[in-house]
Order: sequence, then structure tokens, then C-alpha cells
Amino acid sequence: MFRAARPAARTARRCRAAAKARAGAAADGCAPAARRPAAGRRSRSPNALHDAGKSLSTPVVSPRVDQPSNLRFLTHTRHEGAPPRPGNTSTPVLCEAFPMRYVIIGAGAVGGTVGGRLAGSGHEVVLVARGAHHASLRDDGLRLRVPEGELTYRLPVVDGPTPLGELREDDVLVLAVKTQDTEGALDAWGPAPVAGGGTAAERLPLLCAQNGVEGQRIALRRFRRVYGVCVWLPSTFVEPGVVSAAGSPLTGILHLGVYPHGTDETARRVAADLEKSRFEAPVVPDLARWQYAKLLSNLANAVEAVAGPVESEEALALVGRVRAEGRAVLDAAGIAYASVEEQRALRGDKVTLQPLEGAPRGGGSSWQSLTRGTGTIEADHLNGEIALLGRLHGVPTPLNELLQRLANTCARERRRPGAMPVGELVRLADEAETAVGKERRLTR
Repeated sequence: MFRAARPAARTARRCRAAAKARAGAAADGCAPAARRPAAGRRSRSPNALHDAGKSLSTPVVSPRVDQPSNLRFLTHTRHEGAPPRPGNTSTPVLCEAFPMRYVIIGAGAVGGTVGGRLAGSGHEVVLVARGAHHASLRDDGLRLRVPEGELTYRLPVVDGPTPLGELREDDVLVLAVKTQDTEGALDAWGPAPVAGGGTAAERLPLLCAQNGVEGQRIALRRFRRVYGVCVWLPSTFVEPGVVSAAGSPLTGILHLGVYPHGTDETARRVAADLEKSRFEAPVVPDLARWQYAKLLSNLANAVEAVAGPVESEEALALVGRVRAEGRAVLDAAGIAYASVEEQRALRGDKVTLQPLEGAPRGGGSSWQSLTRGTGTIEADHLNGEIALLGRLHGVPTPLNELLQRLANTCARERRRPGAMPVGELVRLADEAETAVGKERRLTR
């Protein structure tokens, strides 16, 4: 973004000072607590400093949100294409003191970790949450438990777009809700107005940081600019206001790409920000290959949710059968996916799990859904994706259909994870495969 130089040398000094401040914040690894407005003083809106150089006709909304004092720098701004200020004939100075603002829609395990790490490296972040989690984030900040300790970030927290007023032209929306919650989130954020005209769905980039492949398809029906993210990020929602991420030296690996395929400058800018924030973020034109490989891995989520940790030989053998069924479906559908060897070579020991004090490592996303008693689970978009493709291409999927059904029942009845003995689950899986085999023989 350009800063109008008044004079250019002064703006350049501001840019250098801002960059130095950002580097200091990144070195600390944690944003200092936000300063709350003194009694009787009006708090600035999240857009107020960014809007300092805009036309006074732009409305300014003053929501009740905490401001990250280390993430804003008051400078005179001019957007590309805007007329210069009167009397200013200097050449604009390129300055990165104002990076893109990241609006994390769904600041749970994945969203909270990504938002916290971005904030820790000096980027501007807004968290979106609901209920008790929203209240804790608002009152006590985001507490991120990671191998280097517990970090607390005082960030703006909202429960929807309205408190932000007009969204900014440089906002990036990061959709980190579970796939089953995608439509509700898009209903809220798609129509949100953007400064300069238009809506978020028309103008802003939307990054789908979700499991499976369905969320981005849903998003593309509403948003023009959709980006996929293949999320490999071991993280846990510990309690309202607290998330943990045990990976070290990197927190996670996040492949990015334009959906349905390709790359662009926005993806590269986002990746650069993530790589400054303890992530590896490859920008790839064939993101789907990595997402379908991750889908195969996530087929085990339902096994863990229904029958507990996948540790015994019996459980591991069942997971192998479930994934083999998934590979057979993808092969029949002609869908490419990264091999296990390719994934291992990429990951290496970059994200090694470390013990965290006060944050025992939980299970996967489905296990966490049952633990929290949310009443919903992702099985329809993980095992159910395989069932759908199997029906479309004539491949039986008895194991994934069984897991989809059982996981949904557990969520609906709010059972605790691991309620079914693994031996019982294996027996049901054997019966499901046998029944399909008999049915196929009868129809020949």
C-alpha cells in the first residue's frame, strides 16, 4: 500500500520506524495487552487509524472492541488510484507498515492459532467468535499455549460484521469454522459492506481454512474470490479463550491456492505473512491434490471420535481399511492426491509435537466436537464425501458410510468421544462389508 510522502523523507522514516516496531513485536512473540480507553474517552474503531487519511465523508463506527496498540501506526494514507492531496506532488513511498488485516471467522483451535501467530508477528487481526469463547476473548484476550509458553494477545473481538462497520479494502477473510457451519458464516459476512462500495462477497478474498473440500465449493457460490487452504496444524480448543498448538519448530503447514486452481499475488502475500508467523505456506496451483490427501487422513477422525484413540493394532487396521476404501473411490473418480511418501518428505520433522503444560493434546477436530458437546460433527463432509463420490462412480463405501452414520449419532446424542469399544466398531465394520458383498452378488 502507498503512503503519500509529506515530505517523502518523513514518510520513509515512519515506514522504517513501523517496520522496526513490527520486528520488535515479532521478536517478543506476543502482542502487549491493549490499552483500554480512559473513562469518558471515546474508543477508536478498528478502522479509525487506517481511515485517518481518507475522505472525511467516510463514516466511522465505534464498536466496543479492544485495540491492539502495537499493530497500528498513524500515517497519512493514499490508496492506489486516489488523487494526491492538495500541494503534495511527491512520489508515493511504498511502505508495509499497513499489512493486510486478517479477519478470522471462527477463532477456535485452527482460527485462534493462525490469528494468534499472525498477531505475534505484527499483523493486524480481528477475531470472530460467539458465546462464552467470545466473552473470554473480549475480557481476557486470546491465550495461546505453544511450546515456548503461554502467549496472550489482546485483539479486537466481534461476533459478526456489524460492529466493524464497513470492512476495509485490504481485509482478508479467513473462514475457519467447521464445514457444517459454513453457510451460516457466509450468510453473515457475504453481504457486509466494504469501504469504497460493494460487499465482501463481491470484493474481498476469502480463505477457506477447513477440513475436506466442500467448504470452498459452498463459498464459491457466493464469493467471487475464494482461496483454498490445506490445513496441517495440530491444535486444540482447550476452553473458552484458550487454544493450544503443540507443533515445533513450525506451528503448522498451510498449503494455499486459488480455488478451484491456480495462484495469484494475493495468495503469495498471504503466504509471506504466514511464513513470518511460524508456518510453512507453499503456494501451489494444484491445491486439490493436497486437500484430497488430507481428506484421506481425516477419514480416521470418525474412528477416533466413536471409539477413542487410534493406538491398538485393531484400531490401526480398521483405519487402514477405511482409507483404502477412500483411495479406491478417488481413483475411480480420477481425482489426484499427494502420496503418503510425498507428504512425509514435505513435512519431515518441521512440525514435531511437544508436551504443553496445562494443555494436554486432544484428539482431532471430530473428537473435539464431541468433547465440547457441540451437537454437530464434520463426518458428512469427510467420510460423507467419500460416500458421495462412491455413489457417483459406482464404488461401494460401507465403512465410510458406517462411520458417517455413527459419528453423526454420537454428535446428535452428545456422547463423549470413545463411547464405543473398538472391538464393537470393528464388528460393525465387518458386518457392513459382508452385507455389501452379499448385495452385490445378488444383483449380478
